[in-house]
Amino acid sequence: MERSGKSADWFDKEYFSLNGTKSGFSYPYTWEIEGAERLLRVQEFRGLFNPTRVLDVGCALGFMVKALTLSGIEAEGFDCSKWAVENSEVRDKLKIHDVREPFPYPAYSFD
Repeated sequence: MERSGKSADWFDKEYFSLNGTKSGFSYPYTWEIEGAERLLRVQEFRGLFNPTRVLDVGCALGFMVKALTLSGIEAEGFDCSKWAVENSEVRDKLKIHDVREPFPYPAYSFD
């Protein structure tokens, strides 16, 4: 996938690493650091929308999918990064997908 001069391969291990030259992150993108924030967001979503099934488009390593699942909400995700999907703790709930292609789920599959 080529977009804005970057291919999906640009979003590899280095992109998600500590102080990666690609990302400029100043801390590691890990569940230990991101998890509490994602769990807080899930509580806000639950209060506003009360979803039963959620799709995270551009899910990266799937931290929101993990938080939703831990909170009892069915969740799936997709991302263009093969590395992120293959190295996610919830990879069984994620798919690699180019958002320029047709939506890979039937209409109204998610809240």
